[in-house]
Amino acid sequence: KQVRPTLYLKSGLTTSGGDGSSENPFVVYAPPPTVPMAEFEIDHAKLDFKKKPDDDKVRVEGKLELDLDNGDDVDIFDLVTVTVESEGQLSEDIYMVEKGKKGEKWQYKRPKGGTGDIKHMTIDWKKGKFDIRMDKADLSGLTDPDNVTISIKIGDDYGYETITMREKKHHWDYKAKTTKSGKASIVEESIVQSKFGLSQNYPNPFNPQTNIEYDIEKDCDVTLKIYNLAGQLIKTLVNEYQTTGHHTITWYGDTDAGQEIASGVYFYRIKAGDKAAIKKMVVLK
Repeated sequence: KQVRPTLYLKSGLTTSGGDGSSENPFVVYAPPPTVPMAEFEIDHAKLDFKKKPDDDKVRVEGKLELDLDNGDDVDIFDLVTVTVESEGQLSEDIYMVEKGKKGEKWQYKRPKGGTGDIKHMTIDWKKGKFDIRMDKADLSGLTDPDNVTISIKIGDDYGYETITMREKKHHWDYKAKTTKSGKASIVEESIVQSKFGLSQNYPNPFNPQTNIEYDIEKDCDVTLKIYNLAGQLIKTLVNEYQTTGHHTITWYGDTDAGQEIASGVYFYRIKAGDKAAIKKMVVLK
């Protein structure tokens, strides 16, 4: 049988909520994952904006590894979905098949005469690598190359990374910084983080409180807000002018009205000047 794999790319997530308000910073189009992958890293990503409609191209390569200590192994029957999002979204469901010995590689090829965006996708479980290619996409809704989140969800396993892409005349491009050893240096990582960054909250999952750390690259107005799965604003943690540097804030699992929140998945989003980032957290009671 076959699998249904899922890739998300998010950028510039600012859409209206169901009530017509503009507080909802993202579109909730599928239930979020429950088990973060042990490793998920984008090595290279390129978005080509072509002149003809529905002719844009996407190429993403990277590494992934499941967290088998906290989640189950994936199965070829697992559901996955492929999405590109930023001020609009591109979404498609596909089915993969096993290739090679012992199902060590999953593969998808667009069928002859198919009209889907995805041309080819592979996951090499032995090497821990993935490769995704689209050639019939419409990327006209993407507007923010500085804040692109790429993620893959397979069943309950989910991995993501937020990257800053270089904007050129007709395409956006990203390549992970590496040293001669093939790994990003500690110095390089610290420099990137000191400019602008939103860290994963800790502890996560949490009850009753958690800490959120972030870095801003210049003095500016900063907002940090919590949303539920429906995109409703739950709590405003920060809404003030802040100075450059590292900041930490604690959330005690309450709403703006002082009510205790229920168990579940929530999103926290920071906006600092013209920069923005979003991550998810889990409340477990």
